[in-house]
Amino acid sequence: MLGEGYGTRITGEADANTFIVDNGWLGTAMETGLLGIFIWFWLFVRAVRRMGAAARADPGPRGWLLTGTAASIAAFAVSMFTYDAFSFIQSTFVLFLVLALGAAAVAAKGPPATPAARPSG
Repeated sequence: MLGEGYGTRITGEADANTFIVDNGWLGTAMETGLLGIFIWFWLFVRAVRRMGAAARADPGPRGWLLTGTAASIAAFAVSMFTYDAFSFIQSTFVLFLVLALGAAAVAAKGPPATPAARPSG
């Protein structure tokens, strides 16, 4: 239920204590347990909901940035059903960069931008 812990699975040939799983979600489930999988799911859902709500409240450039970060995180989470993202550290690193960018944009609360006035004519 709680898993074995990160880094406790040794898959080397000489002193292996577990078998190799060729799936990032299975490896994460073995290391963190069902609680860890739930927390990953919660991270994706919470980030998308929070950034999406902030994006709807701001019609300016900050709103568009939050829309992009929410869409990127949602696309990453959905793509993990067919793509083993945890096995490729570059994609997971980009996920954390996008999460950080979105979290900073949510935290940077300023007055909502008003749409630029169109010139009449």
